[in-house]
Amino acid sequence: VGRALFSQSPVFYLAVLVAVALWAMFRFMRAGLLLRAVGENALAADAAGHSVLRLRFSAALFTGLMAGLGGAYLCIVASGGTFIDNMTAGRGYLAIAVTLFARWKPFRVLLVALVLGLLEALQFQGQYLGIEIAPSLLMAMPFAVALIAWIMMGRAGAAPGDLGRPFLRGSGR
Repeated sequence: VGRALFSQSPVFYLAVLVAVALWAMFRFMRAGLLLRAVGENALAADAAGHSVLRLRFSAALFTGLMAGLGGAYLCIVASGGTFIDNMTAGRGYLAIAVTLFARWKPFRVLLVALVLGLLEALQFQGQYLGIEIAPSLLMAMPFAVALIAWIMMGRAGAAPGDLGRPFLRGSGR
């Protein structure tokens, strides 16, 4: 376990640090409260005098930065510095499933992503460890677990209230 935990890329440790920092920000800081407010009820945040569009744009910019860092990690570290067609291999869908399953909580996102990452690592380590399961089944395991978890959760309303709703000042919604 020590070698697996302490011989990772610096990007891995940065991702853990960012997840913990985001959890702390959403939990304990004013900026996190404001971001949650513009996601839950943008009209209330606007009535309190906060710029909903600026906050949402900043959050989208940060999200794009993190997605770009993930793409750079895949290209530089995971594939040896070479771009390969279909490099993500459906991992974007896993990212969406992770977010839904973790109910938009950064620390839970980290834990769920680690579990799915361990399941993905089984496709490489499973044959070495002598697991008598077809490699194609091991490759599908993270997706199957994500799908089963998604089905088990049903339509649990954990999503932010104004998720996907455009904000137009003075429109009443």
